[in-house]
Amino acid sequence: MPKETFVFIGGTGRSGTTVLSRVVGGHKACTRFPFEFRFHVDPHGLMDLHADLTQNWDVFRGAAAVANFKKFYEKLIAFSFHSYHNVTLKGEQKKVYQTYFEEFLKDLGITKDKRLWIGNSPSVPKFLSLVNQKLAQPLYPEFFVTKPMDDATFFKAANSFYYKIFATELRGKDYLVEHTPYNFLHFQFLAQVFPEAKFVHIKRFPFDIISSYTTMNWGSTEMENNAQQIIALYSQWLKKKSTFTNFIEIKLEDLAGDPKQTLKTVGDYLGIDPDAFDTSQFSDNKSNVDRWKKHADQFKALNCFEELVAVSEALGYEVKL
Repeated sequence: MPKETFVFIGGTGRSGTTVLSRVVGGHKACTRFPFEFRFHVDPHGLMDLHADLTQNWDVFRGAAAVANFKKFYEKLIAFSFHSYHNVTLKGEQKKVYQTYFEEFLKDLGITKDKRLWIGNSPSVPKFLSLVNQKLAQPLYPEFFVTKPMDDATFFKAANSFYYKIFATELRGKDYLVEHTPYNFLHFQFLAQVFPEAKFVHIKRFPFDIISSYTTMNWGSTEMENNAQQIIALYSQWLKKKSTFTNFIEIKLEDLAGDPKQTLKTVGDYLGIDPDAFDTSQFSDNKSNVDRWKKHADQFKALNCFEELVAVSEALGYEVKL
């Protein structure tokens, strides 16, 4: 029987998460999402829902968390010109995905009501609060009735929800690869939702990442801002990796320079044949190693330069100026 479980790949943007997912997902024992699914770690996604239904719960926070999660989920399953336009479902598929969502709420013990409260959207007409409740209630906005729950209840329901959604993607393979970059900061949470999952962090020399960020529309045109962001991300990772053991860590530079040996590490970790990976797409120049040197003077002028050097060395990179 196939394992039918997840491989979560993570790393900062521009560190190789996409190319690694293509290679691992192309293995005969694996398949992959062609996009970043995101809603397990993004704001208003599964992590925020978990926090506001467990340790942060109150009546209104719980209701708002479910409402935000519902809006987020609906963005993913409905085509439109927003960031989450990667998933385009036909009418019948949308109904099925909506059914999965309703079943998820049921598993969490969440019901719907009609209520007004001070946290409703400003677009809710004020006059509704002045009208007799019985007359006005049908016009009240949707309100999710929640209660505090333990981790076990939430994680069991979330696991079931995901497997319903992704059953057709797995197609009898051992592993389904998902490569949202910020997975790597949340491996511990994901391991609670998916105890059987595997986790791969791919890192890259921070100086090269920063150089690449300045060319992206989601990066900053200010090198200082990009440097501070990468320092913060990797500093957070260095703290978190010390309390989590079920992962492997590889370098983009190694993947590009010696793909066969690097992918052997991945194959051994997953328990699949490492010789079945396609390494034909790799060459040393594809990782843009040392691209930062074109901007060496700008790097040396950064206010956070010493901190950047320290983080790079903590990640196992030697900084040669």
